[in-house]
Amino acid sequence: MKTFPFVALLAGLVLSLAPGARAQVTAMPGTGCPGVAPPNVVGPPSHSSTFQIDCGPADSDTLCLQPPVLLVGGCLPGALPILPPLGCDPGCSLVVSPVYGTFASPLVLVPPSLPSGFTFCVQCGCIADYGVGACIELSEGITITMMP
Repeated sequence: MKTFPFVALLAGLVLSLAPGARAQVTAMPGTGCPGVAPPNVVGPPSHSSTFQIDCGPADSDTLCLQPPVLLVGGCLPGALPILPPLGCDPGCSLVVSPVYGTFASPLVLVPPSLPSGFTFCVQCGCIADYGVGACIELSEGITITMMP
């Protein structure tokens, strides 16, 4: 009977190290507009606990005309270039489609929310003006996989 605590400890360790055992938030480097930080996720993305997604504080170099919004949707198989004059920079790209919705930042998800295993992408976006007319500024994208 002395082996039970050891077996329970070992099982817990294996489960905690198993792929997919924890909520996953994955950055998508090279997406959005160059130098624009990805959305923040506060708390573990879980079906059974509250968590928040937000655009974070405005970057001093970003000249948004209004607060950014969260673009939430499926993940494109590849980044879609958003070139000037629509995009603010030749390197801007969109990774969210079809958009499930746009939400004011922060977006708070309260349990029960999305089902375990559900994967979606998020980007922040705003209308900006760098002196040559209004354009779309996009953050780096993130992929979120919901956990229990």
